[in-house]
Amino acid sequence: MGKPRKEIEKIDTYKHGKSIKELQRELGISEVLKLASNENPLGISPRARAAFLKCVDELHLYPEVASYELVRKLSQVTGFPTEQIITGAGATELIEMLALTYLDPKSEMLTADITFIMYRISTTMMGAKNVLVPLKDYRYDMEAMARVVSDRTKIVFIANPNNPTGTIIHKKELDEFLDKVSDEVIVVMDEAYFDFVDDDEYPSALDYIRSGKNMVCLRTFSKNYGMAGLRVGYAIAPKGIIEQLYKVKKPFNVSRASQATAIAALDDEEFLRRSVELTHQEKEFLYQEYERLGLKHVPTQTNFIILDMADGDRANNLSQELLKKGVIARPMAGAWGAPHMMRISIGEHNQNVTLIRTLEGIL
Repeated sequence: MGKPRKEIEKIDTYKHGKSIKELQRELGISEVLKLASNENPLGISPRARAAFLKCVDELHLYPEVASYELVRKLSQVTGFPTEQIITGAGATELIEMLALTYLDPKSEMLTADITFIMYRISTTMMGAKNVLVPLKDYRYDMEAMARVVSDRTKIVFIANPNNPTGTIIHKKELDEFLDKVSDEVIVVMDEAYFDFVDDDEYPSALDYIRSGKNMVCLRTFSKNYGMAGLRVGYAIAPKGIIEQLYKVKKPFNVSRASQATAIAALDDEEFLRRSVELTHQEKEFLYQEYERLGLKHVPTQTNFIILDMADGDRANNLSQELLKKGVIARPMAGAWGAPHMMRISIGEHNQNVTLIRTLEGIL
């Protein structure tokens, strides 16, 4: 059958959260509540939906190779020139492009030990070394990370807010870290959940890029605009980095429908406002209920909340019992490296009430 590269043999296959249809097939049930993948409970932006339907008759045509109109729209929204923007099939593809462009077997990638696992998978794929620094109080330990930066460090991945803990690093911490790190190191700020942040100390990567820092900002349409199924993300970075990323970008990587839908979504400020307000309102409800049930939770700056069960078996058992009741949560065992944790998305109020009632019954 052929032998894969040794780097590929080292990779743990990414295990997605169980889908609604999977659970329905397995258990023969019709009512399933999915709170595992941080999807927008309001669905897709109405303007985005209309744009998607409008372009149906053009789907026989290839998309714009460089997402020309979408990049122009992103330029207008962010204030960055088009030469500093590139799109991908979700932020995940852009992570892979960064690894492909800058990592090799002699280099290192630095990140936290419990964070988005695609940083590690993409690094391993390139034969580079993963340097993982333990979280401190569920947050990136920027002081510890600065101490292990070496001459071999090529990329630092920082999920801000962090997936799966929902925590952020603050501006002072980032400033002190950047002061200690060579400008040759590319600092990638993954801001997939930035729209949900309500902490005044949150540092926007875009401000640092404007000031000339060697930084990449990753963002996505999956969470805020309810477009997870269409796979659209983008990166903003110095022009030189974007030029290199274009060399490894697949042609037609963002579909015609995805581009049209994303352009329309950027104009739907009302939908974005409602999505953020719902998340902020419902996380307060869930905080109170988790506390009442004696479930340790981590305050979040995202649209999900992590539960720390302290014990891997307890977390796994609770996850399995929820599945039996038709509720899909996301255990953080396996490649995530946090078997004692379980991540649960924030849904609409009726969904959250169902979740709490189900947890109450199980506990």
